[in-house]
Amino acid sequence: MMNYKFIPELVETNISAKNKEEVIRFLAKKLADRKCVSSHYSELVLQREKEYPTGLITKGAVIAIPHAFDPKTKGNNIAIGILKTPVGFKHMEDIDETVPVKIVFMLAINGSHEHMEMLKILMQLVRDEELFKKLQSISSKNEICKLLNEYIETLES
Repeated sequence: MMNYKFIPELVETNISAKNKEEVIRFLAKKLADRKCVSSHYSELVLQREKEYPTGLITKGAVIAIPHAFDPKTKGNNIAIGILKTPVGFKHMEDIDETVPVKIVFMLAINGSHEHMEMLKILMQLVRDEELFKKLQSISSKNEICKLLNEYIETLES
């Protein structure tokens, strides 16, 4: 397992967005402001989203995991956006279906091995219905990170 910590500076709760483009641009800007990705990361993500949609229905919530490969990515980071009201993302398993996404995990991972490791961690996270119920009820960025980081530690032990 990769050593990863969620950080409050990359978490946003109660986001108001009209569509997935707004959410993607917002979270990409958070990553770019911290010098994790290049300033055009949102464009790379939006382009990839057209071919490989990332909306996913899980037991606990409808999520999206948008990402792109950017040679300027530094480190391994995830920006989390919890939406006030869901926005439509194309379903990862059926490109013709749109799903109402409530939580967005935007990956900015450096390296394909690390990328696969992070996706494995997220897939384990999304199977935990209770965790997602808690996640959606917390408004504190610190509490969200604490919850997710403690969960990851249980996976790694």
